[in-house]
Amino acid sequence: MPERSADSRARVALSVFYGLAGVLNALWVATLPAVDERLDLGPGRIGTLLLLLAVGALATMPIAGRAADRWGSRRLLRVAAPVCALVLCGVALAPSYGVLAVAVVPFGAATGAVSIALNVHGVEVEASLGKPVMGSLHGVWSLGGVIGGAVITAVLAVGADVRTLMVSRSKLGFCA
Repeated sequence: MPERSADSRARVALSVFYGLAGVLNALWVATLPAVDERLDLGPGRIGTLLLLLAVGALATMPIAGRAADRWGSRRLLRVAAPVCALVLCGVALAPSYGVLAVAVVPFGAATGAVSIALNVHGVEVEASLGKPVMGSLHGVWSLGGVIGGAVITAVLAVGADVRTLMVSRSKLGFCA
C-alpha cells in the first residue's frame, strides 16, 4: 500500500509540473502580440521567431532523451525547468529583433528539454500506476496554459509592461 501512495504523490507532483509548463508556455504565447508591438516585428519576423524556437527544441530533444535515460527524467526536469525560466527572461528583455531571434533558440531548447523530461517521467509514473495518465497530464498542461493566458491577458489589459510580466512570472519555472 505505501507504494501506491508514493505513486499517487508522484502523479500529483508531475501534474503540478505539467501545469507550470503550460503557464510558462502561456507567458510566451500570450505576450507575443505585446512583444510584436514593442519591437515592431510584423508577421514575417514572428514566423521566423517561431521557426527558431522550434529549431532550438528539435535540436535539444534527442539530447534531452539521452540525458533522461542516463540521469533520470526527474533530474532532467529539475535542471531544465529553471533553465527554461531563466532563458524566458532573456526573451522578455530582448531590446531588438536580433537579440530576440538569438534568445528564442535557447528558450526553444529549454522548452524541448522540459517537454522530454515531463513526458518521460509521465510514462514512468503511468507504468508505476498501471493505468493511463498521460491524457490527464496533458490536460493539466492545457489547463495551465488557459489559466496562464487568461491571467496574462487580464494583466496586460490594465497596462502592465510585458517585460516585467514575463520576468516576474518566469519565476514559476524555478519551482523545480
